[in-house]
Amino acid sequence: MKIEIFVSDENHMANLGEQLHYIFNYHEIEVLEDNMANREKVLLLSQYLVGNVEDPLYFIKSKTYKEQFEIFETWCSLIKCPEELSRLCLTIFKFYY
Repeated sequence: MKIEIFVSDENHMANLGEQLHYIFNYHEIEVLEDNMANREKVLLLSQYLVGNVEDPLYFIKSKTYKEQFEIFETWCSLIKCPEELSRLCLTIFKFYY
């Protein structure tokens, strides 16, 4: 996926502001296939990152186990910041268990 698409208004990543863009692994963004499923994953991630935590997690919980795993796997591959990745993992564990 092109960086321009990833940070576009369509994916709501533009709402994160410049200060949060340091958390992403740009190589993983570039190798992410640009399709509707991945755009949905990016949109859900942007919602989570701006503080709308419950809505994307409830939406993901309604998916099959395989789809849930694929979403979280994509999220973890896109985030390079250890602190943010740790925060994400703890949030997922608390939400699901």
